Amino acid sequence: MNSAQTIVSESPSLIKRTVQSMINFVKNNLKWLVIAAVVAVVAAVLIKKFVKKPEAVPQTTTPSVEGFDDGSSTLRIFHVDWCGHCKKMVPEFNKLMGVAEDDLETAEKEINVKDKAVKLVKINPEQSTDGGELAKKYDVQGFPTIILTTGGKDIHYEGGPSVDSLKSFLESNL
Repeated sequence: MNSAQTIVSESPSLIKRTVQSMINFVKNNLKWLVIAAVVAVVAAVLIKKFVKKPEAVPQTTTPSVEGFDDGSSTLRIFHVDWCGHCKKMVPEFNKLMGVAEDDLETAEKEINVKDKAVKLVKINPEQSTDGGELAKKYDVQGFPTIILTTGGKDIHYEGGPSVDSLKSFLESNL
């Protein structure tokens, strides 16, 4: 008899010993298995009752792609919630807009720079279909991306995350 035949012929006894070992394990540890199951159920109930679910991020309204470029000067920031650089830049952009640094609601506002009206727009492509279309239109490759459209040209902002840098950028490009 070769080794393969030996294994096959001893399989029923091997299976029987394995099943018996499992039964013995359960018998010997039943108390601890029950305690672990009870603890798991209690933990699940407590977590469900006391752990707050994260609040949904408010959806900002993004101007639609249709009719977006009306010839006025527009400064757009493309940002996403998970981006560390965006978390530094968006509060500075909000300062430029004249709204609270943590304002998630205001998506669009007009300001005056050098006696010219400039539309400021925050766009989160992950929260809006139109925002995603705009990001594709402007070939956004990373976040944050800030683009000034004026006089039919798109000018990319390359400065740091400060309201003063944003103001200087606008003043030098309008």
